[in-house]
Amino acid sequence: MNSGFNLNDVKVKNRALILRLVATKYPVSRVELARKTGLTKTTSSKIVADLINEGFICERQAPMPKFSGAGRKPIVLDIADNAPSVCGMLVKRGFCIVIQSDLKGNIMAESRFDYSSISAEKLVSNLIQHYRKLQAASCSKMIAVGIASLGPVDIVAQTIANPPNFYGIENLPLSQLIHEQTGLPCYLMNDAKAGALAEKIYGNGRDMENFLYLHIEGGIGSGYVLHNQVFHGDLGQSGELGHTSIDFWGKKCTCGNVGCLELYSNIDMMNRKMRSFSKENEPHCDYLWEDILNMADNGSTVAIAALDEFCQYLSYGLVNAVTLMDIHHVIVGYECRTDSHTLERLLSQKLNDRLAAAGRGKIHVKRSFFGSSAPLMGSAAAVIDKLFNGELMVQI
Repeated sequence: MNSGFNLNDVKVKNRALILRLVATKYPVSRVELARKTGLTKTTSSKIVADLINEGFICERQAPMPKFSGAGRKPIVLDIADNAPSVCGMLVKRGFCIVIQSDLKGNIMAESRFDYSSISAEKLVSNLIQHYRKLQAASCSKMIAVGIASLGPVDIVAQTIANPPNFYGIENLPLSQLIHEQTGLPCYLMNDAKAGALAEKIYGNGRDMENFLYLHIEGGIGSGYVLHNQVFHGDLGQSGELGHTSIDFWGKKCTCGNVGCLELYSNIDMMNRKMRSFSKENEPHCDYLWEDILNMADNGSTVAIAALDEFCQYLSYGLVNAVTLMDIHHVIVGYECRTDSHTLERLLSQKLNDRLAAAGRGKIHVKRSFFGSSAPLMGSAAAVIDKLFNGELMVQI
């Protein structure tokens, strides 16, 4: 028996579990809470009463779709309207977004700033300015700050390490600096892994024990969820799929490796493919990622060919990623303006064609619940997850 595990630890975990269930399983009754947690009715009721008194949860009449029929509608539990909330900060090359999120994963407010160059000091100052702007306009108190940043990120030191082309910013202790300015608990993680966490808590990964989240933006990021937990590795730098080599004799990448996947699966290569279909001297404009996706989803053979080649290269890296961890679910986040699923269809076909000969089970490819915004929601989820597992206890 672990002597460090005491009755208070149990109480903290039970409280966190009930808060998580109320936030993610609405509508849920007291009876359902006791059944789902395995707690006695007395223990469950005591925790619920405490959370109500602290303003985290409230009672509501059950919505009609779940409970119908004659008589009075049952009472269920929900996150209170003015319950404590969290701040999420997404740090990207060229822009940052600061959000306020409730514990159910709803973005209550957001504020964005863009830049073509920035110093570390100005980055921190702007983040704090936008945090204060959101807090001043809100009736809900923000109790923690989660930060999702471009990588590499060191989750042990809680620093943005040395991202390429990030205006000379490196080894930035962003979590500590934000904590000093806000007085709130802060936690920093890689943006793709934050996206995976958002999918696990609120998105299409809720019912999956294991999956790979793939984020396609300027580069290719990824995050593993293994046994219901985001896998970080020793420093938080696992899942750098875009910087795995698919050509040992290929071009040198900015990361120092050669033949990285990102050098082949990218928007420039897609535009090159589209130009190859043009007649000599025919003018050709370069398209954005979402433009090519939109064209492919609407049946453009040229755009489909470019996307097909993109998925071909991407499948080379993904085959290694899913085989290594015996993963059968891939969730893909990217910017898209249509409801068609051309990318998922092409990627699924190529993955399963390559793996079929090995007798592996089918790989299921699904679009992100959040589209391209999983890392943004993940910034808030970075600290919400700690509330939900008992690592973070906040006094109201």
